[in-house]
Amino acid sequence: MERQQLFDVGSVLTMQIVIRPKATFEQLRQAFESACHCHEIFSSRIELDASGKAYYTDCDHPQNSFSQTELSLQELIRENERIRFRLEKGEFLRGFDAPSGVVFMLHHLGEDGKSLLYLIETFLNCLSGKEPAFLPFHCLREENLPRRSGLSLPYRITMKMLNRMWRRDKQVFTLDDLDRSFATLWKNRQTSLSVSRYDRKALDQLLKQSKEAKVSLTSWLLTDMVRAQPDQKASFGLSATHRVSGNRAMGNYSTGIIARFRYRPRKSFEQNAKRMQRLIHRRLQNVKALYMPLHAVAMLDTTLPDAMNFEHTGIFHSRASGLAAYMAGYGKKVRTMSVSNLLRSDIPLTYGPYHLENLIFIPPVVSYEKT
Repeated sequence: MERQQLFDVGSVLTMQIVIRPKATFEQLRQAFESACHCHEIFSSRIELDASGKAYYTDCDHPQNSFSQTELSLQELIRENERIRFRLEKGEFLRGFDAPSGVVFMLHHLGEDGKSLLYLIETFLNCLSGKEPAFLPFHCLREENLPRRSGLSLPYRITMKMLNRMWRRDKQVFTLDDLDRSFATLWKNRQTSLSVSRYDRKALDQLLKQSKEAKVSLTSWLLTDMVRAQPDQKASFGLSATHRVSGNRAMGNYSTGIIARFRYRPRKSFEQNAKRMQRLIHRRLQNVKALYMPLHAVAMLDTTLPDAMNFEHTGIFHSRASGLAAYMAGYGKKVRTMSVSNLLRSDIPLTYGPYHLENLIFIPPVVSYEKT
């Protein structure tokens, strides 16, 4: 199910936390190592066989790291986004003691956004002297998805057609190809980071306005984003999760919806926000649409998602991968925006003498998203 992330050149999630009182670098490093020992994924690596199939296997000497830096958060992201995670050597996680806080960078093959949040919870428990229980890695499989979510007949026919086309010019890729893809894409590209903070008064006002309009804060903020494009249909992707309540294990449970919305200037902002709310609700209630991307990737030939990623960076092209990339939104046909929303953080704020004062989440910019 995670195959589309294996050869993606931007599949890394980042979180920065600020804790008080400030701990020493050695205390942070020891807590980082203890947290890694608590999670099975950080003692694993990715192995590719000659046929192109990939497996999670045990790793005796994983290369997850924690270091000290004087770089800002944006500088840290720009420096690391062009350095490939050595998944074959067990590198899923990089941690940094930076001037702005403690920064975690995690590859999507090890987790989703919620997993990163729960890793931080483990880290802070370790920092406070607690010894958390061992947590196994859970890999989402197609059989774990809702029964009613299977692909409709037209989609199944399309996936079979793409596989037939791919058999004619199939290629098995290696990590050397991924290195070449990294060098090509990041040669003239870098991430720009803008962090907006709401004080308590401003946040309370936003919550009050959205509540009075009977819409979620997500719908309210998303409406504000697309308001800059009146009378234009904004296409966006909104992340969702298949994680069940109480599951705090590391694993990638991400799915999402795709929607198009036109802001209507003749209607009030509140009316547009209600339209946005109804649209999102309809998409989330459509089980087949919600899980379609996961079923589609599972049905494709193992190496075709790899080729789609390389279509995006321009190092490979074939009829099958070109068509599949176009249909999935890779390359030039990318969505206007992509929104990742972790909803309310469900981890404690206090850990012994330490208090979690601030948390920033920077989602990955993967090949099928523009922003």
